[in-house]
Parts: sequence; C-alpha cells; structure tokens
Amino acid sequence: MIRLAIYVAGPLTGDFQAEIAANIRRARDAYDRLCDMGHMPYCPHTQSGHRARTREELHASGDVDAEYQRWVVENDFHWLDACDAILLLPGWENSRGSRMELARATERNMRIFKNIEEVPHDGTA
Repeated sequence: MIRLAIYVAGPLTGDFQAEIAANIRRARDAYDRLCDMGHMPYCPHTQSGHRARTREELHASGDVDAEYQRWVVENDFHWLDACDAILLLPGWENSRGSRMELARATERNMRIFKNIEEVPHDGTA
C-alpha cells in the first residue's frame, strides 16, 4: 500500500466551547482512523486546538481577517503543502479556513477526499 500524507481539514471555531471541543474530537477521530488505515495524517486541530476561541471571542479580539491570515496562510499552508492529499470533514463548507485550505489544495492539484470512505485503505492509493 502507498502511504499518503493527508491533511485533515474541517471546522475548528464555534459559537460555544462545546462546539469547538466537538470539532476537535471529530478531527482527532479522523486522524486516528487515517493512522489505522496506514496513512500519515496531519491534523491542525491537534496542534492548535488549545488556542481555539469562540466566534464572539475572535470578533472581540480585533481583526479577524488578520487572525485567519496568520493561522491559515502562515501556519496551515506550510503543512498542507507538505501533504499528498486533503480530507474534508463534515461542515468544512461552513469553515472559512477549510475553504481556504481546499482552494490551496485545488491550486496545487492535490488529491481531495470529501469523506473518509474515499480514502484508499487497501493498497489502492
């Protein structure tokens, strides 16, 4: 089987801390499943999830656009560019960061998996 480096993309922020925790848990579950399938995932949720703030907190802190630029473009794109593919988690279409990551992956002609069932796990990578 060919092992793929797969970037896990999905919503992180939310209206409440419980929503943020659920998003991190969903991403961590996908990460674990990709590992079990023999792939090498990168999950930004596990790297920076402890810094996640609610939408209200983000807006109160000032320039939300600058925050997204800093985290998505400067941090996440670095790791995304090192991957072979991107996995989009449920709700990605409502996540500004995930949409930016998908655009970058598309621009780089990366493999795009819209659900985990599309990810090869039986030597068909």
